[in-house]
Amino acid sequence: MKDLTRDLKEKPLRTCMKHGLQIGLPPKLKTYRDPIFDFVPLPSKEGPRRVVEIGTLQGWLAWRIMKYLPDAQLVCVDPHNDDQGEYNKRCWKKNLEPFEGERVALWAGESEHMAKLWPCCWEIDWLFIDGDHSEEAVYVDLKSWYPLVRSGGLVSGHDISGVHGPAVGAALHRFMSEMGIETPYSTGKVYSFTGKQITECWWFFKG
Repeated sequence: MKDLTRDLKEKPLRTCMKHGLQIGLPPKLKTYRDPIFDFVPLPSKEGPRRVVEIGTLQGWLAWRIMKYLPDAQLVCVDPHNDDQGEYNKRCWKKNLEPFEGERVALWAGESEHMAKLWPCCWEIDWLFIDGDHSEEAVYVDLKSWYPLVRSGGLVSGHDISGVHGPAVGAALHRFMSEMGIETPYSTGKVYSFTGKQITECWWFFKG
């Protein structure tokens, strides 16, 4: 038991997968309110704020959206198709079980394909992109989902700094140039992923 406790602390993902356990929400994140929540606009029409998260992994941000945006309806899009996909999906379902159904749903599939299934009458108030961080994937996510965001809606994503920063930045510049979006995107240290490390987001409002 002592070795297991130590391994859970030092290598939680690998250890939980080895022993068939599921990681819950890290305690530090349960009380972390992402500052980007303050930028999410109210819906243009009466009803809930519609939020889409591209790349949800185990649902750590999704859980906080449920807690800190109580009027939000959230769709999480993630294929969970890598070598840890099924495990991460189980963790997501465990973490979001209290909210799943009425307020949050998991769309298991590729981002570009899922965008084509989005009901045209459901305008998105907040889009958050945090999936595959390659330049091409971020560009495709933007290209696929941007048209579904309402005028005045928040378009944002993760990891504009750090190891993924160059690819994410290149995708943003490419997309915004093609779309003729002149308002520059903003950045800020507003989203914590691990509870230990703060990583920068990018965001802008759709004109």
